[in-house]
Amino acid sequence: MGSMAMSFSLGALVNQTADQFESAHGTPVTQDGRQALIEPARPYESHVQTELARGNVTYQFLEQSVTTVLDNGLDIAKSENMAVINAYVVKKSMKKYCPYIMWC
Repeated sequence: MGSMAMSFSLGALVNQTADQFESAHGTPVTQDGRQALIEPARPYESHVQTELARGNVTYQFLEQSVTTVLDNGLDIAKSENMAVINAYVVKKSMKKYCPYIMWC
């Protein structure tokens, strides 16, 4: 686990989780949608890496946090007849429910 904490990349976390989400749901997560998840969390990246190293959070928890935003985003996209999860949808999802401090 320690080596995973040392190699933590916010972009990789978001992109891998978004790719898995797309495969599971068939709904694309646009590049600006991914950036809308990455950018507000950037200032917390080193803090999150420290929390991972200390065992206070897990990588799986972070993946689930991203998935929660995307799941809520899918509901929003469907309700607004949108075929993709873009930045607008991600931001609206994060306002609805914040799964972790770096996305509040």
